[in-house]
Amino acid sequence: IKGWVTSNDIGGNIYNQISIDDGTGSMIICIAQGGLFGQLPEGQEILVSLKDLYIGGYSKQPEIGVPYTNKNGKTYVSRMSRYLWQEHYKAIGAADLSKVQPEIFDKSKVKDAKYMEENCGKLMTIEDVEFEDADGYTVFATEDEKDAGNSVNRSFKGISASNMVVRTSTYADFANEPLPSGKVKITGVFTRYNNLWQILIRKESDFKDN
Repeated sequence: IKGWVTSNDIGGNIYNQISIDDGTGSMIICIAQGGLFGQLPEGQEILVSLKDLYIGGYSKQPEIGVPYTNKNGKTYVSRMSRYLWQEHYKAIGAADLSKVQPEIFDKSKVKDAKYMEENCGKLMTIEDVEFEDADGYTVFATEDEKDAGNSVNRSFKGISASNMVVRTSTYADFANEPLPSGKVKITGVFTRYNNLWQILIRKESDFKDN
């Protein structure tokens, strides 16, 4: 497959993975390596050989990687080693940010299963939303609130937290930034956790006043 890198680990919120888009759809690729933004900046076109790699759903989110079996005996697709990844991709030309254009998320389809299937993993922008907990003090993610994945979910006013959240790692560069108040637009990778939309913001500039 061939596509342009739409996200990496530059802001510390996305960990050990990138997303790519070829104009017809998007895909998450799992790589056990830090500092991916250095060799795989946004807008970098890459060619990926899928030979001996696997595709599977991590809580229904399609990902490319290698099989991993956890202590409970459940097997799913997870991160490939950095050495295996080096054997499976090739960069094409120089990075071109004009190739990274987020689509506008259709809020009327937040519960639409087909829309989720077609767009999970894609770089998108949701407009005209307000954070439920934006009070000038509450930040994106704190150590006290983190879950088992070292992350915190924040919801929007008028959209159920069982349908959509902004998910932020406590390691994100903007984790201690206060939630923006008022109407904002949020850009990020719209992933799924079963039937929940999880928006992964790439960097601080991904949230702006509407």
